[in-house]
Amino acid sequence: MYLILAIFAATLQNIVNQPRRGHWNGFLTVKAIIEKRIQAPMRYRVLIPWLMKRSPTSLTMYEFWRVILLWVALLCVASYWGGVVAVIWLVFVMSAQIFDTWCYTSETIGITLALMGNPIGAALGIFVHGLSRETVLINGFVYWLATGDVAGGLALSALAFAVFYGVRWYQGHADLYCDRFRILDNIHYLLLKKSTRAKEADTLLFYAPYLHVILIALSLYGAYLTGRIGFVVPVMVLASVTMGKMNEYRLSLAVAVWAAYAIAERIA
Repeated sequence: MYLILAIFAATLQNIVNQPRRGHWNGFLTVKAIIEKRIQAPMRYRVLIPWLMKRSPTSLTMYEFWRVILLWVALLCVASYWGGVVAVIWLVFVMSAQIFDTWCYTSETIGITLALMGNPIGAALGIFVHGLSRETVLINGFVYWLATGDVAGGLALSALAFAVFYGVRWYQGHADLYCDRFRILDNIHYLLLKKSTRAKEADTLLFYAPYLHVILIALSLYGAYLTGRIGFVVPVMVLASVTMGKMNEYRLSLAVAVWAAYAIAERIA
């Protein structure tokens, strides 16, 4: 069932984000990442490009791996949180994909495997997560929250740092294509103001910064409901709103699992 849902969601995403595909997202970045001729952070989103290294111009293979990662993410979420939460999370996923990306699936896989508390699974999740997203550095903390195992959390944190810096060493240094901190831009987005770097803020069908605020609020409520492991959410949210863009709430899809849990609890 989850494979069918993944195929359906990926197909819908493919239709929705087609007009916005370009150098900085999706299939067109694969070859540039492999050839190390793209700026950060995309230079380090290497998971699918490395899986496609022998066929970097194959759109079919790109879509195949995108579906597989979404399928695995759904399986992980369903295994830990339950099927209802997985389906609600998928609704968030489908609503957020104005750009073509695979990073949120890897991030969700890594964090959920850490929550499961199996050190081997958490270590595998670090490799999947670390080859796609900088937030892998939180995984040892997540494992510690889930298990109380300090030594295991430190060991997994060391592995996460090794993967994080190993990718950067292999891919070589690249400057960021944007500022590291986006707080001023995010204020512009929320105040409905335009700036040279926030000029696209009011061009979306749904005004994404406000949807992002709603998603964050729901995630924080879900964090409150889940107790100790809920401390993952404010850490991730802080990183998202200071270094991410508020008009792209796909950046908070990993913590949207907590939002899905909050909704599932209300309708149960």
